[in-house]
Amino acid sequence: MTISPAPSLRAWHARRWQNTARSLFVVNGEQHENVSVSFQLPDGWHVTTPWQAVDGKANQYVVASHDTLATSMFFAGTHREVSVSNGPFELLLALGGEDVTAQEQVFVDMASGVLDYYVSLMGDVPRLQSQGSAGKPVVIINQAEMTDGEAIGDNISILLEPAGGPMSQHMARLLFAHEFFHLWNGKSFFPSGEDGEWFKEGFSNFYTLKALHHIGYLDDQAFLGILGGLFYQRYDQDDAAGRLSITNGNLKHEHWGLIYSGGLLVAIAQDLQIRAATENEESLDDLMRFMFNEFGDKPYDIADVERKLGELNNAGQEDFFRRFVYGVERIPVGEFLTLAGIEMHEENGQAVFKAGEDADPEVRAIRRGFFGD
Repeated sequence: MTISPAPSLRAWHARRWQNTARSLFVVNGEQHENVSVSFQLPDGWHVTTPWQAVDGKANQYVVASHDTLATSMFFAGTHREVSVSNGPFELLLALGGEDVTAQEQVFVDMASGVLDYYVSLMGDVPRLQSQGSAGKPVVIINQAEMTDGEAIGDNISILLEPAGGPMSQHMARLLFAHEFFHLWNGKSFFPSGEDGEWFKEGFSNFYTLKALHHIGYLDDQAFLGILGGLFYQRYDQDDAAGRLSITNGNLKHEHWGLIYSGGLLVAIAQDLQIRAATENEESLDDLMRFMFNEFGDKPYDIADVERKLGELNNAGQEDFFRRFVYGVERIPVGEFLTLAGIEMHEENGQAVFKAGEDADPEVRAIRRGFFGD
């Protein structure tokens, strides 16, 4: 198949303005593997794709399958393409718009730092099947009138509002780090059903915060500020919290606070319990490495997560799961945060988390591990 820009795309190019959109391929024939895709581009344009390039042929690629084609992203235009790698794993950044390309080094440093943190955490690069051995996930960061993002297949798209203020900048980085971690938690290992969405989404939120703290984008105060001002607030204001179980993953879009934030609160509670029970020798990190190594070729069930958490806690977690996972009790995250010397109180009707200054050395060590140090 060959792709040529429509007249409207040529007009956009003349104004040097990039845009992203879902694309539709109309495919005929019976060749469902090693699909050939070529682009006819205006002068000065180039294309960033996750596919294997054909040697010696400009803008021609081989796509592993129709399924891969349907879950791919590409960016054609006058954008900047930058490669970020860790060992054999390579990530392609496609940066569009003058305000975004002006921050090229910022995004490269962020992507490189987050990638290194996740590889160190998990012990290896992600196992990606959809693109084939030569495929490279694409991260599109594009200028837009709003900040938003999504992942399709192994690829990530972030829309960034340059004049959106600090919260817009925070959201863009949170979206990137969250979707990036899905290359492990969600792609390399995945739940057997929607009842595990709280683990996939909520635990990814936890490591999103830890990754951004690790690279220095968030300090302790900013970490706790986002935890309280965004994630806990969304949980607290979701009318399903205390009414429905977080295993209702089919409702994750209608009840973001219950699933995404509720899962995050479970991750926090379990991480701090494990650290306290093992004198900070083990943590939730050990669970994530176990899941990555154990479930690379088969889906996991909630029972698998519960069983391993019981081992790490040196105590069964039946009561915890009965109350806070399968049950509908609200997660008292403030009680668990005290294990790290973090206090929870209310200001102007909203929860605020603050690290206490009088914690003993053991509690301070748990806090440092909790933050991702």
